Amino acid sequence: MSQQKREAKQLTRAAESVTGRWFCGSGQHFVTGDAVRRNGRRVCIACSKRMAELRRKQQNQE
Repeated sequence: MSQQKREAKQLTRAAESVTGRWFCGSGQHFVTGDAVRRNGRRVCIACSKRMAELRRKQQNQE
């Protein structure tokens, strides 16, 4: 891992620990609260539920 990536991750962790907010990898927004992992990304509960509902709709159409 490059030095710049390492420093960026350290800054991100520091900001998250201070503010309590983290970046939702699905909805592209900042969130406070619990997270789940979906497809290797940290996603908020609301986006996780929305993704599950979309998957169910797609499966019903097939």
